[in-house]
Amino acid sequence: MVADSFESEVGVHLLKMGGDYRQLSRELDMQQISAELHKLDWQSNFYQFIVVKEPGISMEVGGSLDESDGLSAYYKNFPEQVEAVIVGPPKSVLEMEQILEAFLQPGEVWKTRYKFGF
Repeated sequence: MVADSFESEVGVHLLKMGGDYRQLSRELDMQQISAELHKLDWQSNFYQFIVVKEPGISMEVGGSLDESDGLSAYYKNFPEQVEAVIVGPPKSVLEMEQILEAFLQPGEVWKTRYKFGF
């Protein structure tokens, strides 16, 4: 069972602090993901940017560039009941983009490039 309905829908999803939700795309196109990530105001706002590559399997990058919040990355695999937070949090939008790009590559490339606390 998937916790939130958006986590069962393949695509790109955005949650903004306060509960505003939008599905940005049903496609997993890295150019589009990059464009969407970079047009958000990460300095003044707090977001959860979620890429679902299979129903229940997602990578979320989010937070804020405001030092009081910081950024993070969070992997979820609901079918296998696995969740993990990145050990060394990203420090920029570019780093979040690179994490999502690795996540979308075949296999588990992201696990070799980034350390997550399983």
